[in-house]
Amino acid sequence: MKKLLKFSYACTTLYSLLLLSSCDNLLHLGVDIYERAHFHENGAGKFSISIDLRKFHPLINIAQNINQDSTLSYPLMMSDIFLNAKRHLKHVPGIHQVAIAHDGTLLYYRLTFYFANINALNEAMHRIYKNVTPCRIMYFKMDENFFERKDPKAIQFVINHYYKKNDDSFVHSFNLNFFLKKSTYTTLYSFDKPIQKATNRLSSASKNRKALIIKHRMIEGKTSQMAMDNQLFF
Repeated sequence: MKKLLKFSYACTTLYSLLLLSSCDNLLHLGVDIYERAHFHENGAGKFSISIDLRKFHPLINIAQNINQDSTLSYPLMMSDIFLNAKRHLKHVPGIHQVAIAHDGTLLYYRLTFYFANINALNEAMHRIYKNVTPCRIMYFKMDENFFERKDPKAIQFVINHYYKKNDDSFVHSFNLNFFLKKSTYTTLYSFDKPIQKATNRLSSASKNRKALIIKHRMIEGKTSQMAMDNQLFF
């Protein structure tokens, strides 16, 4: 209870500072997520997902002067999430060389693994978002002429899951959009052969057309509506 009261007090002070602050950095808070993968023609490949919290660094510096315990809560929570994901993925058939890494500030995390086929990759995604997404959707489909990435809004479900899981009414009073309004999700997929067509109009292909990138806002803006749904044709 004491820790919760301290955290609530710290959040109150931080929120007030943010509203009154003229510092431009504090008005660009958000999380940057990067999903990278290379897909071989046989469906095998390498996948990684990274979470960059460094936009929160100015906020954490302010919090550090108020309550040192509270500044560690979010980075440590992220560490637990990645460790749990690694444990779950080790038991998925067709998934191997699972590894996690982070920087010294605990504000950047990366989960990497190799998959033997698309079914193994889909099962890995289900484990990563276990108990969060509403259904067992097929995240990826692939054959020799076609590739599809479905977006079940998994990240939004993750945010809402952990946000609403906290019963503290003070935490619920936060404007979540304010703290995450600059959050982005970027996917970068590469293939053994060139892409002829992509259906998502946010798609940007490399010069050799063997790689495709999509970047969108998760919370607000026109790009948040387009998300990462995409169909590729080879």
